[in-house]
Amino acid sequence: MACRLDDGTQGITERDHTLLYQYQRAPRIEIIIQPKSKILRWRYQSEGNTAGSLVGDNSTPDNITYPTIEIKNYCGPAELVISLVSNDNPPCPHYCSLVGKDCQEDGTCVLRIPAGQQVIRSVLTLLHIYIS
Repeated sequence: MACRLDDGTQGITERDHTLLYQYQRAPRIEIIIQPKSKILRWRYQSEGNTAGSLVGDNSTPDNITYPTIEIKNYCGPAELVISLVSNDNPPCPHYCSLVGKDCQEDGTCVLRIPAGQQVIRSVLTLLHIYIS
């Protein structure tokens, strides 16, 4: 797949055009499909430890999607590190962990992305850690 550069610079000032050009040409990640918002609550260990796979926000029972990102303006190999953090300011490590084939014991996942691949989907599961 060929790498694409964004465009859409019509009708702006020259200074804004320069800033936009620099932004558009810088490597970045765009979230294509967000994880579905779930209100999960574990009260007892007997309820189990996992919430199942994280699915995309536009999933339906007939068409399951997964969180997806796109790498913009970069075509080389990359390493993507995924972890859970709290909604606090500043964010802190979350007490739950991610599990999946690319995940480590500490709950972070490292995806090695080959050169030229721009769209990344990963099937991950949320693991609840009980705190005593």
